[in-house]
Order: sequence, then C-alpha cells, then structure tokens
Amino acid sequence: MTAPPQDEVYAYGSYANAVLGACIRVTEDRAASLIRARDAISF
Repeated sequence: MTAPPQDEVYAYGSYANAVLGACIRVTEDRAASLIRARDAISF
C-alpha cells in the first residue's frame, strides 16, 4: 500500500478544516441565539 500523494492529503485536510469551521460557526450561532433567548425570557 503506497502513501497517497501529498496534494491529495492537503486537499482532504483543508476540506476537513472547512467542514469543522462551518460546524463550529453553526454551534456558536446556535449558542448565541440560545443565550439571547434565555436573557429575553428571564426578566
């Protein structure tokens, strides 16, 4: 079994980073909206 080409590894790594970054942004947005809703509910 040969190692995959370096550019293939780099492309996969950058793709994984992009997916991870998107998941983190969505999670942060959801957390921020939950915090805003909690602040609005607790008078």
